[in-house]
Amino acid sequence: MNSNIQKTFKETRKSYGKSQAEFAKILGCSRVSISLYETGKSEPGSDKYAKVLMLKAAIKNNRQGEDIASNG
Repeated sequence: MNSNIQKTFKETRKSYGKSQAEFAKILGCSRVSISLYETGKSEPGSDKYAKVLMLKAAIKNNRQGEDIASNG
């Protein structure tokens, strides 16, 4: 698995301050799946990866003082 995907999943989850179980609920998958994605033992579907990228962008925007809600 691409190490960038692993890193993106783990960093985004930690930035949100969520456990693997909590992050799994947000993404609509199991805690085991999150663990597998973060360790590179499985690859997420494009839908899950796209959602993580959107969450990562929302974190970045929020840190720059932008209102996430106003961005849709």
